Amino acid sequence: MEKTTFQKGDIVFKTDDLKKVNPIKISSVKPENGENVCRGCHANAKGKMVYTKYRESELIAAK
Repeated sequence: MEKTTFQKGDIVFKTDDLKKVNPIKISSVKPENGENVCRGCHANAKGKMVYTKYRESELIAAK
């Protein structure tokens, strides 16, 4: 597995979330089709926690 930018427990945002209002907590990072895929959870509009897969290139780190 390649060196990853993100690790389990990191807080990140999607690159298209310009106002940074929907934080995502990384739960796992695995290689898939030559790219690292991060599985993370975020709250949806109803406040429920939802787990979704994200490509590492879609995410930016929270500062």
